[in-house]
Amino acid sequence: MLCGQMGVWPPHLQGLKGFLTLARNVLPALTEASRACRDLLPDARHFYVDTCERASAAVPEATAAAALANDRRFFVLDLFLGRTPDPDGPFIADVLAAGGEPLFALQPGHVDVLGLDYYAHNQWQYVDGAGHGLTASPDPGSLADLIGEYWKRYRLPCALGETNIRGFASDRASWLKYTLFNEPFTTFLLCGQMGVWPPHLQGLKGFLTLARNVLPALTEASRACRDLLPGARHFYVDTCERASAAAPEATPAAALANDRRFFVLDLFLGRTPDPDGPFIADVLAAGGEPLFALQPGHVDVLGLDYYAHNQWQYVDGAGHGLTASPDPGSLADLIGEYWERYRLPCALGETNIRGFASDRASWLKYTLEQCEVARSRGVPVDGYCWFPFVDSCDWNSLLVRSEGNVDPVGVYWLDEKLDRRPSSMAASYAMAAQGTPAAGLPAYRFQPPVSGWLAGWMPQMAHWDWQDPPPAEVVVQARADPAIERRIRRTGP
Repeated sequence: MLCGQMGVWPPHLQGLKGFLTLARNVLPALTEASRACRDLLPDARHFYVDTCERASAAVPEATAAAALANDRRFFVLDLFLGRTPDPDGPFIADVLAAGGEPLFALQPGHVDVLGLDYYAHNQWQYVDGAGHGLTASPDPGSLADLIGEYWKRYRLPCALGETNIRGFASDRASWLKYTLFNEPFTTFLLCGQMGVWPPHLQGLKGFLTLARNVLPALTEASRACRDLLPGARHFYVDTCERASAAAPEATPAAALANDRRFFVLDLFLGRTPDPDGPFIADVLAAGGEPLFALQPGHVDVLGLDYYAHNQWQYVDGAGHGLTASPDPGSLADLIGEYWERYRLPCALGETNIRGFASDRASWLKYTLEQCEVARSRGVPVDGYCWFPFVDSCDWNSLLVRSEGNVDPVGVYWLDEKLDRRPSSMAASYAMAAQGTPAAGLPAYRFQPPVSGWLAGWMPQMAHWDWQDPPPAEVVVQARADPAIERRIRRTGP
């Protein structure tokens, strides 16, 4: 449209003739490429992305212009998919009159997902018979209805391909939620202190190097988003954790970890550090004091990412420990600890357990129940997220190696062909999504190795009515594999 009919972009063609010239030169190659990709990569998915639009008429004399625009919007994708044109459509009639009939013999292409790009100006309202109109209709239809219109026509899975944050989004910012940086503390630790991820820095110096380079930009971005979208909500997401000591000589290591866990968010919010805290003392000794002059950022909701390995128990003075504590505190208490410190609305930002589907269903019950307990104590827990929805891959190496090892953590599990399969976990998740409280979800007995990892959590679940896992999900003679959970202070899912 912009290159061939309106002449805005090169090659600056004009009118319907220019539009059809581009269609004749581009579409055959495009459909052929889509077929070739389908044949070469049968498991890949082609996202076909174009505008999602609708025209309307403000007065009767504008009806013809709106009808032509509504016929034209489907023209290219109809050609691409080999749909039979309606010769009575006003735009199709113009195409036929301009000699465009050979285009309808185009060999169809292949599309897996339809990406719909939507902006406020995509709902144009014509105001007269000369084609003049308003780019943002004063009476637009809903985006949901518009997506539904494309779905009914093409029956392809859809995705919102693009939208505009200053136009569309700013008018609807009250339901916009965004995260600028996922788990900054964990990222600084794995990238900057432990050297697991790039740039593979080591020690406290590396940790502080990342903090100095990332946090100023991150806090500035949060302030800019607040000013541009005052009604939107910034979800700041990081780990929710607590360390304990199994022996007196392990107490300093646990105290340092418990001081360190708040460090990044304290900086982000401009909280005054406690110079007597063991981690803060180390930061000051390492020359990190300028970080405390950081201009604060803005947070609306605190997303707390919680896994069993987030409650580390140190066992000696050398910093050795267990990633799943044999005596963990409750998640509700831990959420309350973050609430008391920051007084921000909370959400369970991530959780999962590596195990059989029934193990995951029981962990869902536990974590959801703990969120309910925290809410009953007055903590505003406003959301819950199980991560990921489908089994992930390669967290056994912390994503260091790309080996395609499936992580058994999703709501849906992946079979050997990587097809998605439902399970007891999917059924429990659906119940929770429909409003069933934790008390109404089934409690399946944990199977090894999860039953060993979570032994310390069992007293918190003593009131449950346990049942055996579904027979199809029981693995006979399952052997605990200590390598399945990395013995490392900070891990991913």
